[in-house]
Amino acid sequence: MSKTELRRQSIYTWMLITFTAIMFFVMAHQSRAGTANWDGDNASGNFSFNNNWYGDVQPTWGFGNQLQFNYRNNASQTSIYWDYVPSGTGTTWYNIDNITFMNTFAAPITWNGNGGGLNFNDKIENQSSQTITFGTMNFSGGKNGATAIELNPVNGDMIFSGGNLYNDNSLGYKVFGGNSKMLTLGTTLGVGTNAAKVGLNIEQYSKVYITAAQSYQSNTAIKTGELWIGTGGSLNTSSRVDLGLTDTNTAKFYLTGGVTNSNNITVLSTNTGGVKVLGGLSASGTNVFAGNVTNNNTGGVWLENTVAGGTVALTGVLSGTGSVTVGGLGTVNLASNNTFSGNVTVNSGVLSGAQWLTNSSLGVSSFGNHDTNSNWLTLNGGTIQYTGATNNSYFMKLNVSTNGGTIDSSGVGILTLAKGSGGFVFAGNDTANRTLTLTGTNNASLGSRNNFNSAITNGAGGAVVTVVKSGTGTWE
Repeated sequence: MSKTELRRQSIYTWMLITFTAIMFFVMAHQSRAGTANWDGDNASGNFSFNNNWYGDVQPTWGFGNQLQFNYRNNASQTSIYWDYVPSGTGTTWYNIDNITFMNTFAAPITWNGNGGGLNFNDKIENQSSQTITFGTMNFSGGKNGATAIELNPVNGDMIFSGGNLYNDNSLGYKVFGGNSKMLTLGTTLGVGTNAAKVGLNIEQYSKVYITAAQSYQSNTAIKTGELWIGTGGSLNTSSRVDLGLTDTNTAKFYLTGGVTNSNNITVLSTNTGGVKVLGGLSASGTNVFAGNVTNNNTGGVWLENTVAGGTVALTGVLSGTGSVTVGGLGTVNLASNNTFSGNVTVNSGVLSGAQWLTNSSLGVSSFGNHDTNSNWLTLNGGTIQYTGATNNSYFMKLNVSTNGGTIDSSGVGILTLAKGSGGFVFAGNDTANRTLTLTGTNNASLGSRNNFNSAITNGAGGAVVTVVKSGTGTWE
């Protein structure tokens, strides 16, 4: 090979090496510019430490870039810390599109900050299976043309416990993630200058647990999933709670920790499936739904205290044409001002009220507005409890299923189930035996004797009814 050819080949080789190096540089630069990738190599989770980032190089911040937490390679790193310090005075705020903890992130972490924070576009999302706690870190969402702010516990729980979440553009909040993971709001969601525009929608089956007072004024929509309100938590009274969608989704609204919720609630109508639940989660004490509940849902509403020993009380007006089903292991207490006309079924737990049948002049009672002659109340394994302060005599039909049921008189007044239009009615199979239990604390020693004077006959198919007395109360 001649010297000229060797020189030409060397030039070609040099050009190829140079071109390759330039391409690697461009690709690496584009990768850093498009995504800020956290790998967590340092024992301390400081953002300013280069070796917490891919390639040990600080990322490029700005809208159009993504912040992804991929790994926590150093097992000693239990928290991460926004510690950027400006060249002058004040705090440092950077911009980013979305913030995501990836499914490769394999440890729980707490994110704190020094008073600065991140402006983000659409969402903060947890795709990992770990619990991510946002402590004193500040965020400001809905930037750069976003139409909503998403807080998404997709595969793991998310806890906002101390920092600020600003919402300068007064956008609505949405929650996605269909795996029953929990979003805990221990901080007040920002509303910007127009709180009336801001609401909260649970779009997929996640649980949202509110433990701080919220000031947004538009509706809270549980399209599917669960809303919990616990100690310290509340909604602005201007915010109506919509339970469910016009489809077969399951939607639940629970109270826990002895709280009172004053928001009006609408169980959305024309649902023919799914479960729509109002309830309590406490093992003792009482949680109160004090707002009015409108239930025109074809599938009705389910009321429950999930654990024994606790009570959930509805003290507002329960209205509408939808049915009411009582379940759980605790007590559901209904005030005496309800006007709903749907049937009542008690599957488990206790349904209590001080006024069982409709007041003819007012059209209200604990158990709604019903015709005495209609078969509107069914015991299907649960208990109905009288808590009234006056003597009451009721002419009513009582359906009892093969699971049986219990009548509990624990008020001050005497409970009398009288003859007339009332009576015991077989629900379902009339060939299967069933048991009706009479119980309560209303005692003859106090001058009170409860009376069961309704007609009981065997079922047309031969079913036998057994009546059992239990408790300290007196029946005759």
